[in-house]
Amino acid sequence: MGLVAARQAAALRENGRLLAQNRRLTERLQHQAWHDELTGLANRAYLARRADEAIERYTTTGADTALLLLDLDGFKAVNDGLGHEVGDRLLCEIAARLTREAAGDTVCRLGGDEFVVLTERTAAHAAALADRLVRTVATPVAIDGHRAAVGASIGIAFVSDAPTSRADLLRRADAAMYAVKTTGKSNWRLSAPAPVLQQTR
Repeated sequence: MGLVAARQAAALRENGRLLAQNRRLTERLQHQAWHDELTGLANRAYLARRADEAIERYTTTGADTALLLLDLDGFKAVNDGLGHEVGDRLLCEIAARLTREAAGDTVCRLGGDEFVVLTERTAAHAAALADRLVRTVATPVAIDGHRAAVGASIGIAFVSDAPTSRADLLRRADAAMYAVKTTGKSNWRLSAPAPVLQQTR
């Protein structure tokens, strides 16, 4: 190979390396834009996009969507009593459990100890999912010899409940979740109006 050809080959290799590096950087930045740094779950911005898309689909196809807003019960006591590192590891474990139970649905962390599951399946699926989430969150977590135990209060709002914006969907789920907080915690509740369901807990 002549000197010119060798230089051209080296330049092509360098260009390929730089393109691959730029592609990895772009992918990393895109992931950071849509995901929570601590848990790796989708973040609030991603939820906004998915919720808006789901609402738009409902207006055109009638396919319903449920938003489950989950707030941990007793997390502050764990965080204050065992430290923020244990609290962060607990959040990561809860995130992993939610992801397993809600496989096929969109699981997001809003921030702090608030999570959202967005499911575009049936109302019965949303209710059964809420039951499973309450149970799986209530299972204590062993972290560095400590037993960390929290619960989950969940409010469920459906796109079909009323003419809906994303903010209204979150507001109704939030109101249902706080109603759970005031009546015993570690349970779930539907916002009103909602599809008729026999609540199992």
